[in-house]
Amino acid sequence: MMKRILVLLCLTLGHQSARCASLSNSPEQHRSVYCNVYLANACFGIARGDVVTMRIPVDFITYEVELSGSAKVLIYSGYNPTRMPAEGGSDIQKFIVPSGSYDYVLTPDGKHVITYTSGDNKSPILQIVIDKISPSQKGLFADFLNAFRPCKNDGSGAVCDKEQVLFKDVAQKVFKKTGVESKEIGSKR
Repeated sequence: MMKRILVLLCLTLGHQSARCASLSNSPEQHRSVYCNVYLANACFGIARGDVVTMRIPVDFITYEVELSGSAKVLIYSGYNPTRMPAEGGSDIQKFIVPSGSYDYVLTPDGKHVITYTSGDNKSPILQIVIDKISPSQKGLFADFLNAFRPCKNDGSGAVCDKEQVLFKDVAQKVFKKTGVESKEIGSKR
């Protein structure tokens, strides 16, 4: 309770003291950012202190995201994602969500790869590659993944589902965060 009061006071004062700065960078802080970056079939939230670099090389888009604390994520949106090798890594886990399906694999070099395909089969594929992380970073990545929502084009722009979280299961199973589960349809190598 006291910490909440201090955080509220710090927000009111605008981080004018060193104690306020240390509160805002606390590892216990949760990312509760709703969508502020929009892709063709999904959106996600970037919090204060995160850095995003967007590139459009040819017919796809990449986002290099550096979360606070130097944790790095590569997000690809296009029709031909790199297929990450599973041999020597984890089994490929497949999940169905109301808006489509996604796969998860841990590669032999420690990268976490999530590949989402929208149910409409016209939208680009979304692939998230999370560099090898330390156990202390797991909560940060779970919160980041919990910010992803499915979107679709309604003719006048993107419409995103505020209720559905795309990657809740991976956040729970891999990064140990609980939430609404999608249906796992099996695993294969």
